[in-house]
Parts: sequence; C-alpha cells; structure tokens
Amino acid sequence: MSNSPTMCQLYVQEALLPVREQFPSLILLHYMDDILLCHKNLTMLQKAYPYLLKTLSQWGLQIATEKVQISDTRQFLGSVVSPDKIVPQKGEIRRDHLHTLNDFQKLLGDINWLRPFLKIPSAELRPLFNILEGDPHISSPRALTLAANQALQKVENALQNAQLQRIEDSQPFSLCVFKTAQLPTAVLWQNGPLLWIHPKVSPAKIIDWYPDAIAKLALKGLKAAITHFGRSPYLLIVPYTAAQVQTLAATSNDWAVLVTSFSRQIDNHYPKHPILQFAQNQSVVFPQIKVRNPLENGIVVYTDGSKTAIGAYVANGKVVSKQYNKNSPQVVECLVVLEVLKTFLEPLNIVSDSCYVVNAVNLLEVAGVIKPSSKVANIFQQIQLVLLSRRFPVYITHVRAHSGLPGPMALGNDLADKATKVVAAALSSPVEAARNFHNNFHVTAETLRRRFSLTRKEARDIVTQCQSCCEFLPVPHVGINPRGIRPLQVWQMNVTHISSFGRNQYLHVSIDTCSGIMFASPLTGEKASHVIQHCLEAWSDWGKPKLLKTNNGPAYTTQKFQQFCRQMDVTHLTGLPYNPQGQG
Repeated sequence: MSNSPTMCQLYVQEALLPVREQFPSLILLHYMDDILLCHKNLTMLQKAYPYLLKTLSQWGLQIATEKVQISDTRQFLGSVVSPDKIVPQKGEIRRDHLHTLNDFQKLLGDINWLRPFLKIPSAELRPLFNILEGDPHISSPRALTLAANQALQKVENALQNAQLQRIEDSQPFSLCVFKTAQLPTAVLWQNGPLLWIHPKVSPAKIIDWYPDAIAKLALKGLKAAITHFGRSPYLLIVPYTAAQVQTLAATSNDWAVLVTSFSRQIDNHYPKHPILQFAQNQSVVFPQIKVRNPLENGIVVYTDGSKTAIGAYVANGKVVSKQYNKNSPQVVECLVVLEVLKTFLEPLNIVSDSCYVVNAVNLLEVAGVIKPSSKVANIFQQIQLVLLSRRFPVYITHVRAHSGLPGPMALGNDLADKATKVVAAALSSPVEAARNFHNNFHVTAETLRRRFSLTRKEARDIVTQCQSCCEFLPVPHVGINPRGIRPLQVWQMNVTHISSFGRNQYLHVSIDTCSGIMFASPLTGEKASHVIQHCLEAWSDWGKPKLLKTNNGPAYTTQKFQQFCRQMDVTHLTGLPYNPQGQG
C-alpha cells in the first residue's frame, strides 16, 4: 500500500466500514492514514475508539498511540477544525521565488485549493491566472504584474479572516448563486458560509453566456452539497425572478437541466448578512437591450462580409461599403455589425447571413468571460460595450444567403452581398478578378485571357489550379506498351549504368514481355558493337525474338545495328512509352 495511495485509501475505507455501521451517528473521516472521529458526546467517542482499534487490528492495521489526540479543536488536512467553525492554517505567501511558469503554477494550485474558504470572485483573481498563459515550457520566465500583485494581496487579506461555519445537521441550508463580475460566485449557506464554490477560470467557449454560467455553477453547488454534507439544500437562490427562470428554462439547456434536477424552491431573495453584500452591485445579468422579437418601429439594416475584407450594410436602400484589414468573412461581418450598432442609435433590426455573428451578438449583452485567446475577442468586447451603453433595443436575425427567394429580406441581403463583390472587383488585380470570375463560372483559359487581358500562362494557371475543372482538362497520352501473347514474340531492350560494377558498368538488359524472362550483360560500353554482343549472348540462351523494341538512343539507331537486325530476321522498333528518348 505504500506504493499505491489509491489502494491505501480503498483498503482503509473497507476496514472502517464495520465502525461506521456500529456507530451510525459518529462522524468518521479518513484520508490515506489520517483518521478523524467526531461526535457531540465525549462518551460516545470513548466507546467508539476501542472498537476502532480492534477493527483495524483485524485488518492488520495498527494506530500509533503517541499520535492520538483528543481535543475539541484540532488540525486536519491543512485546516483547523473547532466546534463552530473551520479555519485554514495561516501561512505567508512568498514572492521572492516566483520566477518561472512552474513557480506560479504551484502558487496558483495552492490558492485554488484555498478558494473554498475565500469569497473572492474569479474576476478579481484573473490577473494572477493570466500569468500562466504564454510560453508553455515549465522553466519559461514569469513575473508578477501590478494587477497580479494586487490580486495576490487580496488573497493574503482574505486569508487573515477566512473561515467556514460548521454545519448544524438538524437545520436546513441553502445554495446562493451571486451575480459577481464576469463569472458568478456561489456559497452553501447556513447562518454563515459552509463552503464557497467558484467556476472554472477559463471557460470552454469563446463567449460564456452569464445565465448559463449561473446554471452550471448552481449544478456544481448541488453536487458539492451532496459530496460534503450528504444532502441537497432546501432552497436555491439565484439573481432571477420566477418569470425569468421560466424563460431561461425554456431557452437554455443548462437551465432546463437545473430546473428538472432541483425540485425544491428557487428564489431570488438573498439572506441579509454583511458577508453577502459584495455581490449586490453587479450589472445586468438578464438581456434588456437585446430582444427576441422584431421591433416594429426599428430601422432594418442588412449586413454582409466577404473573404476579400470588404464589408457592407444596406439601410433604407442605401448601400455603404468599407474595406477592412481582415480576411475572414465572419470577422469582417462582426466589424460591420459593430459599425451598424455605433451608427444607428435608434431601435434597430439587423439582418445578417452569418449564423456565427448572430449567435455571438445574442450572447454578448450578458456574456461573462470572453476568451482572450480568440482572434475576435477584442471585437466582441467592443460590441458588448456598445450594447451595454445603448438606450434603445436591438433585434438581430439570420437569413440564408443566395436563397433565390422573393421578398424584401432576400433582396436586402443580395444588395449587401453584391456591394462587397463590386468593391472587391474594383480593388483586386486582373489575375485575382479572373480567378474569382472562374470560381463562379468555370470558363476556359482562352475566355479568361480575352476578358481580363491575361497572358496565356496566367489564364492556364488559373484553370489548372481549379479543383472542379481539373477533372475535365485534357491529359497527356500515357502511351501503350503491348506485350507478346507467346514467348519470343516481343522483347524489350535497354541499357543502364551501375558504377559499382567498375569497368563493366554498362548493364544491357533484355526482357521477354510475355514470359518475363530477363537477361542482363555487364559490358564495357554502350556502342552498337556492345549491343550486338548482348543480343547474341541473350538469343543464344533463350532464342531469337520476332520483334525487338528499344528507345531511339544512338546505339540502337545506327546502320550497323539496323543491318544486324535485318540479317537476323528480327523486326526492330523504337518508341517505348514512358521513355523520354523513346518519344523523340
């Protein structure tokens, strides 16, 4: 068991099972080889302790009597446990050794372990966690920034007064989820904090919608209640009214799971306590500017962005185009929507053909954390600020591009789409314009050359690089290489050089195309006399072929070799497929 902590934990747990069954009212906790017995009645503890010794001895386990301590206040797993509260051990956070990624990883791991004792919201510790970003090597240099140092000071100050209440089993407790900045904070509460619960600092999504973050943290709190106290809270308190909870449950998967899994009361009235006042001044956490239905008195603006970095919007039939320095259609359309939000301050309806942009704008008003590693994080933050500063509502919806449907919505989107292409065509080079034209209509190289005044090579390159047209382009003739239908009907002959053979490096090779019989002669040259010598050796062993095929090299086209073939009554042909000389 000394080599396996898991086996040690499981073995001791099995050994303690009879003690738990014999004394069900006893609180018995163990971690590896540390065991904690708790009970309100000292007599019950004195009765349970001998039974514990006897049970463990039956499993081959002994307790060191010199380490046994009996007191109403004791240290256990880094915490000081007293009758009414639990306090983390006091410690000093040293800054003099914080130089590398490894150093900060250890420090933040310790802080993360202490966070159940601390009510510090995640947003206030973000400067510390941001230090972990960057060079992935564990020895890469890191340094405390001013903001990170201030966050570390908050941790030190909070540790001085950090404490959790001991739960009273006969009394109910509640789960409170607060609307703190960027990310919510939760606490299990019973006349005081039983356990602080914090979300992950780095969300999985680029945009973390705040209502969903609250639902996820509430589910995490319900699980923590079962883990630590063996029962669910009697009350869940969230920063939403009953009507808002019903709306969220109908539109959000996380809220639907939360409402169905927690069957008890959900309220929005927090306990009156000084500790809980830190979360009462947070900004809106339910959409107010972004509405779910079109605005009858709002102007309608159609937006579009293209991969040529051209963005355009259409309002009241007027087209406005702009060149950006981005090459992603989604990013360009985000910038166009930002421009529209800044330009039109009255009630506004936005119609976009990008689902990505529509979904993002729908989330941004009450988004918590926007992942900074995303390329569009800065644009999303600007859109969020514009939404929060607006006085009049905004509605945004999606329309399919190039649908061919009648009506004003398809027409408005088509106008914006054409505006990006017209501007792009005016700004692009003839080659780029020809390439875009070919991508749409797949015309021939000659048509491109005449229409855009290209050279023949430029036009051919565009057509040959097109993945759709390459299937229909004429391909070079691969030639044929007929074989004999019986031995000694068709032979092929060639010569190759093998320098390791030394003086005899000219290897003449003949093969019967029917049987596959091969004959090779290493000779001192590749003149006609050497070819004739090879033929005589091969034909004396295997017989004389009717047809001999070679390339049109100088040795095979000489009068001497031609006369030899006529004397031997062998038909000689040149022009081997796949052979450069044979195609001359």
